[in-house]
Amino acid sequence: MGESQWVNQCKFQIDKSDYCKLRKYEFLSETLKFSKIILLMDISNTIKAAKRILKRRKSLLMLQGDFVIVGDIHGNMETIRKLFNKPLEGNMKFLFLGDLIDRGQDSFGVVKTIFEKMVEYPERIFVIRGNHESRLGEKSSANSLYKELSSNTELYEKIINLFENLPLAAVLNSKYFCVHGGISEDVRSLGDIEKIKLPLSLDNRKGTAYKAACGLLWSDPSKSVAQYAQSPRKNGALFGKKPLTEFLQKNKLSCMIRGHQWSPSGFSKEFDDNSLITLASSENHNNTPCLASCAILNEVSEPIRKIL
Repeated sequence: MGESQWVNQCKFQIDKSDYCKLRKYEFLSETLKFSKIILLMDISNTIKAAKRILKRRKSLLMLQGDFVIVGDIHGNMETIRKLFNKPLEGNMKFLFLGDLIDRGQDSFGVVKTIFEKMVEYPERIFVIRGNHESRLGEKSSANSLYKELSSNTELYEKIINLFENLPLAAVLNSKYFCVHGGISEDVRSLGDIEKIKLPLSLDNRKGTAYKAACGLLWSDPSKSVAQYAQSPRKNGALFGKKPLTEFLQKNKLSCMIRGHQWSPSGFSKEFDDNSLITLASSENHNNTPCLASCAILNEVSEPIRKIL
């Protein structure tokens, strides 16, 4: 074989190899695009179905049954995997106390899974709103739903719109007041919550409904406060033991169960009694491993802590 023939044959083999690689790359690229389209169609359908369910719910849920109560997840999929590691059996229901997103590695995955479960089990999966379920969430954080969906603002807006339909609180078994943050001077009774109309946008930061919602989503308990005080969070309030006791007695309730605050054990009692329980259900807090807890509640017993 002459030198020119050998060069031409090698050139043909190289060109053929490159062509095959290019075709394979194009095939994979088109497959990924198609998979992405299917994923976006699936989540869009889930959002529509979940919104139809939420439209039937009010700002205050009145629920009966046996519950797993879940605190802040903050984008931690490991918590979700442990909660839903097998098909739902029996009559156990789930109540999520908000702050599904931000800080963790997979806010979108958490949102997608929980609302898919809600659509599959509409009478067993319940979610109330946290302060992060709005455009006031951590947009500047390296790990946030906003950053995860920065290339798809349309999907981000659909999810925010879904959050605006979330209830703001729940009463379980006529005894347990479940809320993300707490109470404020704008929320002294269950009736004050029932007056809040959904969907509720927090963008304009004005009006009676906004102030009441901020109290529910942002407030924190404090031993150092007698009544109410300004919150360092700039929204909501700090509330003491006395207004909590008055709220529970006025509404014939025995305990507040909330999220919103982190603790190393994932479970805390601010007032050293059973009047208030705070749950944190993420296994990672700002890149620090920690215990994640939930509460198991049935119709005849007190809440029992469970480590996830």
